[in-house]
Amino acid sequence: INEGLIAYNMAFANNPGNVRVVRAFLRQVHEKVEAPAFQMPALQRAFWLLRLTSTNLADLELAAATFEKYGLDQYLIQLLEPLHGRLTPGLQKTFLVALFNDGRTAEFDHYWHELKLSPGVLKDPEVRLYRAAFAAGWGTSETINEQNPRLEDQLTEGLWHVVANRLYLRVCEQRNEVEAFLATLHRLQDWHKDRLLDHGRGWRLLVANRRSDQAANAVMDAAGHGQ
Repeated sequence: INEGLIAYNMAFANNPGNVRVVRAFLRQVHEKVEAPAFQMPALQRAFWLLRLTSTNLADLELAAATFEKYGLDQYLIQLLEPLHGRLTPGLQKTFLVALFNDGRTAEFDHYWHELKLSPGVLKDPEVRLYRAAFAAGWGTSETINEQNPRLEDQLTEGLWHVVANRLYLRVCEQRNEVEAFLATLHRLQDWHKDRLLDHGRGWRLLVANRRSDQAANAVMDAAGHGQ
């Protein structure tokens, strides 16, 4: 896979105007690569694709998927918000996820009602988990009564268990539930799916609860494990 992606890069260098090569490279990155591998060339090609085909919504979806993969949530919001009236279902999902991941939960709820979401997005299992996380951490009685899956039921098994655990970290942080946060983080560590961002949230939560010594030990432990 790595050699194939390097070959795509070489082909792009030979002919930067070949849009098919750029698209193929980004699709392979999206399907075959774990972030942060190939981050710099993938982002460069995504920005270049937008310059070449700025009015093509299919290419915007492909570029947006690349930005999402590497955590450029703020840029995604700036890119997609002006287009919210004509977003494709895929871009509607990307936009909502970026809002939540960037901590803009009030806007997530606003656009949930204002975007006129397609039926496919409303039924998307990942989107429903995000909505369930919002209801659990920030919701009103109205959102709590929505037919959402329970995050707690998705934490140890299922196709979306990693996403569910990362969302549950956010809910625990919002609720100030330290022990539940740490247990969830340890699960992600066991699966090698923890991120520096997750640890940073944990350290901040510990310090806020006057557990600075434990936060310092967690920093040392994370450093010892290559975080």
